[in-house]
Amino acid sequence: DVDRASFGVKTVAKSFVVAADSTRETEAWRLAIATAAQQRRANLAAAPPDAFAPVWIEDADSNACQQCGATFTLLRRRHHCRKCGRLVCHACSADQIPIAGSQKLARVCDPCRADYVDNGRAYGVDRHRGPPAAPAAPALPCPAQPPPLPPRR
Repeated sequence: DVDRASFGVKTVAKSFVVAADSTRETEAWRLAIATAAQQRRANLAAAPPDAFAPVWIEDADSNACQQCGATFTLLRRRHHCRKCGRLVCHACSADQIPIAGSQKLARVCDPCRADYVDNGRAYGVDRHRGPPAAPAAPALPCPAQPPPLPPRR
């Protein structure tokens, strides 16, 4: 019976019907999909917070630097910290550090730079080699000191 040996898969990106040769095969597919989805949810829950890109604060949500409180003007422009997503002025985001998922240095706010200086290698990032191409598992903290950062501009 084709109706009993098929099932629908619905997602935001694409929806489709999977047809199998038997109800036993249908149940095997359902179990495999459910197991894969459960493992994916567990992996996402176990991922370190820095494994995901931050949600940026909307420009319209703040007229002032979220670090020092200085009002943004035509000359004092707003910047997004690439690590936490906050809106900050140039003075509060003058440094760049490697960010996982990017091959180049990224602008960060002063608190995120300080966090990198204190725990830089814990994020699996080495300033001289850049971030890992595709981190398979959370990086373990290195007992050595993180590499020195370039001087503040």
